[in-house]
Amino acid sequence: MSRLHGLGAQFRGPSPTDYGAQLRLGPRDFAEYNRVMATVTNPVTNTTLYQELDATIKSDYYQSLPPQEISSTDLSDRALLIDGIITKYKEIAKETYLGQRPDLEYQLLRKEAKDNTVKYRLKYGLTPQQFTEALR
Repeated sequence: MSRLHGLGAQFRGPSPTDYGAQLRLGPRDFAEYNRVMATVTNPVTNTTLYQELDATIKSDYYQSLPPQEISSTDLSDRALLIDGIITKYKEIAKETYLGQRPDLEYQLLRKEAKDNTVKYRLKYGLTPQQFTEALR
């Protein structure tokens, strides 16, 4: 992906905060997550990110798309195509990495539970337990 930077668009690859700002990956974990991103295969095409990007950029379809001027407000069709591929592989890598890290999955579930409790309290003004007791 580093070869794509500076060619008129910026593409967001893996980030230490992909699982949320509160679950920022440390340097070792982020390095492993990057390795997963580079090696994971798409279950439909059975290709890695590099292989799919390479095939796409070399394809007649991609070459038929008009090159556009660099713009900070309007992405070119080529950039949108590449960004879609990167986004797809990023989601596959996130799920794969999460499957290798039950501790991270547990942390994400705890965070979701806490977020749901806060939303509930904001909406009803009661904890779920207080609400259940009020119904009895």
